Amino acid sequence: EFRTFGNTYLSYEPIENLVMKTSLGYLYETKSTDQYAPMLTGAYRELISERNTNQGSESKSDLGDILVENTINYDLGIDKHSFNALLGQSFQKSSYTALTANGFDFPNDIIQNIAGSTSQTAGVSRSRWTQLSYFSRLMYSYADTYFLSGSVRTDGSSRLGRDKRFGTFGSFSAGWLLSNESFFPKNDVLTHVKLRYSWGQTGNNQIGNYAQYASIGRGADYPYDGTLFPGAAPSSAPSYALGWETNTSNNFGLDMSFFNKVRLGVDHYIANITDLLLNRPVPKHTGFDNSLQNIGEMQNKGWEFELNASKFNLGDFSLGLNANLTTNNNKILSLGGADEMYEGGSQRFVTRVGESLANLYGYKIVGMLKSEEEVEAYTSRKSTTFTAEVGDYIFQDTDGNDIIDADDRVLLGDYNAEVTYGFGFDLAYKGFDFNMNFNGTMGRVAIDEMTTLYLEYGEAFTNTNYYYFNNYWDPIRNPDGFLAAPDSYGNTATRAASRNPTNYNVMDADYLRIRSLQFGYNLPTSILKQLNLNSMRVYVSVNNLYTWTKYRGMNPDGGGAANPLSRGQVKGSTSVPRLISAGINLKL
Repeated sequence: EFRTFGNTYLSYEPIENLVMKTSLGYLYETKSTDQYAPMLTGAYRELISERNTNQGSESKSDLGDILVENTINYDLGIDKHSFNALLGQSFQKSSYTALTANGFDFPNDIIQNIAGSTSQTAGVSRSRWTQLSYFSRLMYSYADTYFLSGSVRTDGSSRLGRDKRFGTFGSFSAGWLLSNESFFPKNDVLTHVKLRYSWGQTGNNQIGNYAQYASIGRGADYPYDGTLFPGAAPSSAPSYALGWETNTSNNFGLDMSFFNKVRLGVDHYIANITDLLLNRPVPKHTGFDNSLQNIGEMQNKGWEFELNASKFNLGDFSLGLNANLTTNNNKILSLGGADEMYEGGSQRFVTRVGESLANLYGYKIVGMLKSEEEVEAYTSRKSTTFTAEVGDYIFQDTDGNDIIDADDRVLLGDYNAEVTYGFGFDLAYKGFDFNMNFNGTMGRVAIDEMTTLYLEYGEAFTNTNYYYFNNYWDPIRNPDGFLAAPDSYGNTATRAASRNPTNYNVMDADYLRIRSLQFGYNLPTSILKQLNLNSMRVYVSVNNLYTWTKYRGMNPDGGGAANPLSRGQVKGSTSVPRLISAGINLKL
C-alpha cells in the first residue's frame, strides 16, 4: 500500500486588503494484494480431506482525488465597523480503478502464479464523481461587540439526478459580547459573556456514485435453441429526480469565562433533516425491490457543553483541563407517507415514525433446551415452524399466544448514541510536559456480523472467541453455560434464527477510550546554546492506547453503515490501531 497527499497555493494582493488565492490539493493511494490458498487451508463447511481445489488471487486498486479552490477575500475597517467579504469557487474530482484476477485448480501448491492455474476469472471496477461549488460569505462586527455573518453556497454533484443536481444552501449567525458593554459590571470572576445564535443549511450527497442511473446486472442467463446463453438485466431503476438531502439547523449558544482562566460553552441545537436519501420499497411488479428516493424527515436535537481551563500555575507546576459532552435525541418525523420501513435480513432494522432511526428488533432468549424431554415439551407446546434440538435456545413468547414468530420480537435498541463525551488534561513541570485525552459514547447498541454469524454461533466449521468458549452450555463441562452448545452445521431453524438479532448478540456499543497520550521534554537553554539551537523538544506519543468496552466485536465505532436504515450493523470492521511514535522538534 502506498499513499501520498499534499497541497499548494498561490496568493496575490493587487490592492491593500484584497487577497486572491488559488489552492490545489491532491491525494493518491494505491493498494495491491497477492494471496494463495493451498489445499491444506480447508474451507467453510468443508474438511481439509474434502478439498479438491486450490486458488489464488491478485488485485490492484488506484484512488486519486483532486481539489481546486479559488477565492477572493476583502477586509475593510471603518472606525468601529469591520467588514469581511469572501467569494469562492471549488472543483473536486475523485477517480477509482480496481483490477482483480483469480486462478483456480493449480496443479500443485508449488506453482502459485495465477498463470499456472487451470482456469482464471478477472474483474474490473471503475468509478468517479465530481462536485462543483460556488460560495460567498459576508461578516460584520461593530466595536468587537456585535457580530453578524451570512453565507450562501451552491453545490452541484454528479451523484445526484440530472434534474436536481444543484442545491443552494444558506446560513446566518449573530453574536452579542455582553461583557464589552458599558453596563456590564467589571469584575474578576465573570470576565466574559457572549450570546450566540445561528441558522444554517448543509447538503448531503453521500450515496453511490451512480445511484441516479439504471444499472445492469449479470446473471440473467437465458436458454435459446437448446443452449444457455449469458444474459444481463436491469438491477436498479433510474432516479433522475434524486436531489440533495438537506440539514437545517438552529443553534442557541452561550459562552462564559471565569477568572480569565475557565471557559464554559453551552449550546442547544435543533436540526431537521429533510428529503432523506433512503431506499424506499417499491411494488414487485416494477421488477425491483426498492428505489433510492428523497423521502421523509428526521430531527436531531440536544445539548452541547464544553469546558476549558487554562493552565493553573503553582510554582514550576502547571495544570490544564478540558471536557465536552453532547446529548442527542433522534426522532423520525416522516417517511414520505409510510408508517415504517424495514431493512436487513428478517427485517432486523425497523424505522418507524415517532421513533429513532434504525431500531434493532429481535427475539429475546429466555433459556435453553437441555434435554430431549424439554425439546419435545417446548415444540409441542409452541405452534412454531422452528425445529429445535438439545442445546438450542428458548425464545420468549412475547404476545403470549403460544406461537413463536416475528411478532414476538422486541426492541433491542439502536446505534444512535444518547451521549458522546471527551475529557483530558495536560501537565507541565519545568522542561517536562504530559497530556492525555479520552473520548467515549453512552446509550447505543450494535450487532457485529463476524461475532453473530461465526465466533459465537457455535458451528463446528468456524472459529470461536473466548466469550463463547467459556460460556457455551455443556452438560458435564459447563452445566451453567448460557450460550448454545456447539453444533456441526447449526442447521435447526431455532439455531439459524439466533443469527438474527437477539438480546444475546445485540451488544452494548458504549466505550471509553484513551484517545491520545504524549510525554515530552524541552531541552534547557544551557544545552541549546551548546548545540546552536533555539529550541529542541523530544517526545513519545501513543494514540488509541486502550479501550474499555463490553462490545465483543473489533470496533464499537464500526456501525455507521452507508445505508442509514441499517445503522448499527457492523460488517467486517477492523480494530482501531494503536499507534506509538517518537519524534524530535527542532528550531534552528
